[in-house]
Amino acid sequence: MLRTTRHARHLLSTAGALLVLSSLAACGDDGYLPPVSRNDAAIPPGVDGGLGAIDTGMSTGPSGLPCDVAMVLSTYCSSCHGSTPAGGAYNSMMTRDQLLANSTSRPGMTVLDVAVARMMDGSMPPAPATVPAADIATISTWQSAGAPAGSCEMPTDPFAGPDTCTSGTMWTGGNRESELMHPGLACIDCHTSMREGPYLYVAGTVYASGREVPDCNGIRSTGADPVTVEITDATGYVLTLYPNAAGNFLDEDIPLTFPVSARVLYQGRERRMAAPITNGDCNSCHTLRGAMGAPGRIVVP
Repeated sequence: MLRTTRHARHLLSTAGALLVLSSLAACGDDGYLPPVSRNDAAIPPGVDGGLGAIDTGMSTGPSGLPCDVAMVLSTYCSSCHGSTPAGGAYNSMMTRDQLLANSTSRPGMTVLDVAVARMMDGSMPPAPATVPAADIATISTWQSAGAPAGSCEMPTDPFAGPDTCTSGTMWTGGNRESELMHPGLACIDCHTSMREGPYLYVAGTVYASGREVPDCNGIRSTGADPVTVEITDATGYVLTLYPNAAGNFLDEDIPLTFPVSARVLYQGRERRMAAPITNGDCNSCHTLRGAMGAPGRIVVP
């Protein structure tokens, strides 16, 4: 079931490879999705989180992988199996050398052997995420051919860089009520503890990299193919959100049935959460350093 509403359309954006994972309105004349606020507050001067054509600023490097193989791994595996494994993962899976290394979890098998086996039996990535049969075939065919080296350049791990503020702009409005306020901070926890602001079912911030400092403005959804965040609740209801000018996304209109799963979509790529979650306060886990198994910030694919 798919429904979208006014606030059901705020969420994420950028470039690369899982979730790893909040306001909506009709497109404005300048081609971006403007924030829709309860008080329709104007965007304060200096708080423009838009990065135009999204650029993560991340360099690329040789992976030793064919590009079709690299894209599958980037889309479905990188959030947990990046250069620093996260979310309970044992091994990195971003280069050919890493894939051909001995598996930590299953002695006698390579990381690639385990990955293919788990994709085929549906245990990787964790439910409800699945890898399409065509993408599994891409990996397994490459494995059967002896995993020949390729020359695809892969984005560097977005969670391996230094602390930064990619947008170059910060929220400076203190606790003034706005959908643009305090990007990167735990919105629901703050609203609850301070007994201020609307009740939110889901809220978070989308960034260009995984190490963005608190109050740094993230990425806003722009253009004809905007970054999109999809949240699917336990009933199958799909909430579609786009990030506003501060990179924030939120839902204060539609109650969700937890646990929920989430993914970020952009230009045919996706970053998907490794497992369903029971808390809609996204930035409580997607912190500067990451908490509760999250590797860091919510990053666009």
